[in-house]
Parts: sequence; C-alpha cells; structure tokens
Amino acid sequence: MAGDLFDSASVDKATVAATCSAIGQIDLPVLVIPGNHDHGGPGSVWEQAFFVREQAALAPNLPYCVKPRRSRWTPR
Repeated sequence: MAGDLFDSASVDKATVAATCSAIGQIDLPVLVIPGNHDHGGPGSVWEQAFFVREQAALAPNLPYCVKPRRSRWTPR
C-alpha cells in the first residue's frame, strides 16, 4: 500500500487495533509507506507506542517504511 493507510496523522486506538488485526489476517506481507494524510514525521501514528505494540502483536506481516533507505537497485 502506497501511503494513506490512515486518513490522519493522529489515529485513535480502536482504528489502529482494527487495522492491525485485519492486516494480520492476510497471509502475505503488506508493505506500507506513509502518505500525505498519515505522514511519517515526528509524532506521527507510525511512531506512537500503541501502534508499534499493536503492529508487533497483531500484524507482524506489516513492515512499514518511514525512514529513507538507500536502494541497491541501479538503472542499467
């Protein structure tokens, strides 16, 4: 999923729990990057302790990328 898993940077706990639970039931990895509504900046949902705990407990198949990483891919 490319951004905007949530429609706000401040998401209530019930929404986080329901989202992590639903994604955790998918038998595939679900890679998420922040969008313009659920940005990856300081104080975002991705850094909240509750989200981190729910993701680890309910959706271990949900890796999320909030920090830039250098790609190993190089164009030919």
